Amino acid sequence: MEETLVKKNAHIAAHLPNVMALAMTLERTDLIAIIPRRAATEFAKAGTLKVCKLPIVLPAFDVSIYWHERSHTSLSSVWMREQMVDLFMNKLPAKLAGR
Repeated sequence: MEETLVKKNAHIAAHLPNVMALAMTLERTDLIAIIPRRAATEFAKAGTLKVCKLPIVLPAFDVSIYWHERSHTSLSSVWMREQMVDLFMNKLPAKLAGR
């Protein structure tokens, strides 16, 4: 994704470790961000951020989750992984898929 943006002469101002830090950063600056639509939609509902369609096509990307072996059978860890898989593996709702 970054390679595509650089080819389009985009200036990449920051790399943040997670999307939770992103909303606060965007609300306090004039920066924009490219994040998964579901996360963007939730941020927009909760604050002053706006979701816009990208003017360029970006390549698909993989989402991975990792965990330590000792938490492999932990019920709470298993539940969290299931929630993440459900979130990222299910298709977008029809009203968002066309945007």
